[in-house]
Parts: sequence; structure tokens; C-alpha cells
Amino acid sequence: MNEISAQEPKKRILVIGSKLETFNTIKEFLTSETKFQLIELAATGRDGIEKAIQLKPQIVLIDISTSDMDSVNVAEQIYNTVDNVNVIMMSVANNPEWMRRALKLGVRHFLTKPINKDELRHAIHFPTR
Repeated sequence: MNEISAQEPKKRILVIGSKLETFNTIKEFLTSETKFQLIELAATGRDGIEKAIQLKPQIVLIDISTSDMDSVNVAEQIYNTVDNVNVIMMSVANNPEWMRRALKLGVRHFLTKPINKDELRHAIHFPTR
């Protein structure tokens, strides 16, 4: 079993999406976890890309509901500009075309809303890119 060392630094996490209830759920979860650090929330794709470049998170959670850009395009721009980043995508429904496009980029974790905290914890602890 892969145990996370108590000395390991917190995983820095950026959340991108326009749904306030999703933000609040994730924020509550991340702030209650000792191994995760919520570094920023971004309501739009463009803002999220800028914050990812500036803050260099290890994990970016992207909701399909980015209001100004296609969420897969947001992930692509983040992968192209931020080193050592992993993206986790979130959606209310599993859209096969959206998932196929994201898989081509290297996204390996897809979470269905409402977010299951155990699935989120696993996706953050065990990134695949």
C-alpha cells in the first residue's frame, strides 16, 4: 500500500470552475485534509490558466462548467505551460466525447458530481501523469 509520508509537503491544488456549490464542497474537503493545500479558486478558464502559470500547482481540478472556455482546452493549455502538473476533470455526467478528448491529453481521473470525497482523495494522492 502506498502510504503518504507525514514529512511529505502538502499537495498544492488549484480548482477551476464556475459552480459555487462545487467550489464550496471541494474547499471544505481540501481544507479539512492535512496533506492538501488549496492554493486558489478560479471561476473562469482563462483565470485558471493564468493562476496555474503563476502558482504552479501540482494538481488542477477542472470542472466541465468553465464559463468562458472549453474545459479540455483549459487542461491542454495548463499541460503545455506548467511543468509537473496533474489534471483531474469533474462533470455532472460522463460525456464520452469530452472524456476521449481529455484522455488524449493525458487526463486520467474523471470525477462525477456530486464529488465523492474518497474518489477525490484517491485521485489527488495517486496522480497518473
